[in-house]
Amino acid sequence: MSRDPEALFQPIASADVARRAVRGGVLLAAAQIARSLIEAAALLVLARALLPADFGLVDMVVSVTGVIDLLKDFGLSTATIQKQKIEHAQVSLLFWINCAIGLALTLVTALLAPVLAFMYARPELLSITLALSLSTLLGSVSVQHQAILRRNLRFESLAIVDLTSSLTANALGVWAALHGYGAWSLVMRQLARFGVQAVLSLLVCRWRPSAPRKANVRELLRFGSHVSGFQVINYIERNFDNVLVGRFAGAEQLGFYTKAYSLMRVPLDQVNALASVVIPTLSRLSGEPERYRSAYRTAARPLLLVTVPIAPLGIYGAEWIIPALLGDRWMGAVPIFQCLAVGLAIKPLLNTTGWLWVTQGRTEELWRWGKLAGIIAVLSFIAGLPWGAVGVAAAYTATDLLVRAPLLLRWIGRHGPIGTRHMLAALAPAWTCAGVIALAYPCFAILLKTLPPGARFATCASLSVVLSLSVVMATPWGRSTLRDCAAVYRLLRRKPGASLETNISG
Repeated sequence: MSRDPEALFQPIASADVARRAVRGGVLLAAAQIARSLIEAAALLVLARALLPADFGLVDMVVSVTGVIDLLKDFGLSTATIQKQKIEHAQVSLLFWINCAIGLALTLVTALLAPVLAFMYARPELLSITLALSLSTLLGSVSVQHQAILRRNLRFESLAIVDLTSSLTANALGVWAALHGYGAWSLVMRQLARFGVQAVLSLLVCRWRPSAPRKANVRELLRFGSHVSGFQVINYIERNFDNVLVGRFAGAEQLGFYTKAYSLMRVPLDQVNALASVVIPTLSRLSGEPERYRSAYRTAARPLLLVTVPIAPLGIYGAEWIIPALLGDRWMGAVPIFQCLAVGLAIKPLLNTTGWLWVTQGRTEELWRWGKLAGIIAVLSFIAGLPWGAVGVAAAYTATDLLVRAPLLLRWIGRHGPIGTRHMLAALAPAWTCAGVIALAYPCFAILLKTLPPGARFATCASLSVVLSLSVVMATPWGRSTLRDCAAVYRLLRRKPGASLETNISG
């Protein structure tokens, strides 16, 4: 990386943007798969070494303090990435603002420790909350360094940081769990993740902030505040259910609920991971509607084909998946996971709307939508609470499908190059594959009923992949998707600086 700090903030040559974005997407996908395998392997050990109540104790803290931790970014990393022209002095000031926010939020979290211990009537939460408060300060140090790496499309460096921090943190957590540290093994895992991430980010990104001095960051703060506001609302939505379940149903039910939710989140996290590549790319195409639509379709359609067909696998195969992955003691999570899996029919598409809000500069609309969506979600949690964790999951999914999805697709499609019909067209192939898999599952269940849960799940997953590939090969839209992949492959082979006349999804 250049020693000239201003050189880090120069725009990338347009001739290299698409190629570097595609390479970044491939690299990021590989890193995400590797990280998922690390997390899954650690979860298998932790779920057997710890009690559901151990997970529930930490979740009680994280559900409340996580929103505080989220504020350390304040959307300023997104502002650094998306701003077409930005200076070293501006980013330096943003760095110090992030650090100051992180320190202040760490103190706020520490002050909340006795409140949480009293609210949940669990004295051990006092020390757990004090320890976890340090993660906010550790995370704030690397916010701008990671933003610079993303702005410069240095996905290899980001992958190294992400994988190393995940491997180190999970190894420490597993070691601690096997040596009887209980819930503290989860605390150690989180602190290790943020600590290693901070150190490595500073090492691989050789940018160093200057002393804080006056710089024009008002527009950046305004942009970041809208993004941060949405993130906070979204976090409250995703964790207020944990607070309700933990308070009224207990730590064990909360443990079942959070593990079912975390499994459901695995395919959705793939959408979020790809945003690091898609958002910078779409931002550069915002003035070219046809290319923008083409790029969105090229990114969204294959991703939806991979994630949406998981819905029938989760609905029908939960009784095999849960014991195979977590063990028999987690069977209480089965009905919760089934309810949440229904939402996978639409949620991956809804997650791609984040790409559109940000790249079209509609962050103020994003903030307004976040407030409305959050209110609807909280009302659904309260409505389902009388039926426990299962009722909360069922009410949330039903509200997503029947209320929030139609509203969001209509709202995002009102303006910009991507209309509602474009989004539904990207989703239709995935729904076709999911429908075929759902129809075939009764046959799978009969043929494989004598196999143990692990073998039954692996066989059904393999058959689902075969069915999806068959549908792709047999349909016009499937062959079109394959042509998109072939064009991406050709772009990967193109030398840096070559002309970009080929339309990736033409």
